[in-house]
Amino acid sequence: MSDSKPSMDLDRSLPIVSRRNAVKGGFATLGAAAFVASVSPLRRAAKETSIAEFMQQHYQELSDDDKRAVIARLEADAKENYGADVTIGDDRPIPGTKFVYAINLSVCNGNGKCVEACHRENNHDRDTNQSYIRVLEMPLGTMDMEQGDTTYDHAVPKDGKFYLPVQCQQCDEPPCVDVCPVQATWKEQDGIVVVDYNWCIGCRYCEAACP
Repeated sequence: MSDSKPSMDLDRSLPIVSRRNAVKGGFATLGAAAFVASVSPLRRAAKETSIAEFMQQHYQELSDDDKRAVIARLEADAKENYGADVTIGDDRPIPGTKFVYAINLSVCNGNGKCVEACHRENNHDRDTNQSYIRVLEMPLGTMDMEQGDTTYDHAVPKDGKFYLPVQCQQCDEPPCVDVCPVQATWKEQDGIVVVDYNWCIGCRYCEAACP
């Protein structure tokens, strides 16, 4: 919900298309520009989406009052659907600050706690083992990631191995931002790459572009 998120000039007069149909249209057009053109007509109603949710995802640049209303709605939805009392923040970029990301491979022991924390923070699907972080168990003496193993389940650390967590690198010039056809990902002024889950349509162009 940051103010630095790019705005999109979408036609407000047209009906909507479901997320699934949008993704199908995107693959059929074979290109980001054509994909945006295919989504912009928004011809079909999304049966599972409320008016408030749809406006948040597709049309409306939110005012401060709108943002507070969205946060209240999401917190109420979590309580109603999952019985969870959640508090949603709206953290903004910090002026005069640039965050960087570093990993000390000599300290990492492959315990996978970073993966578990990422699952909790981003509410990943445990059944499909989806994760933004993979920890590779690597043979000593090589950086060839093809030799890494992410499925190890033995006690760690193991002799003759080192551990290489792989995740978003928070690039200075993130290619995922450049290829996203709906501008669901962007880079904040303080250096953090952000994804708007509600705006994302799941096309995975960002995944393909990630170095």
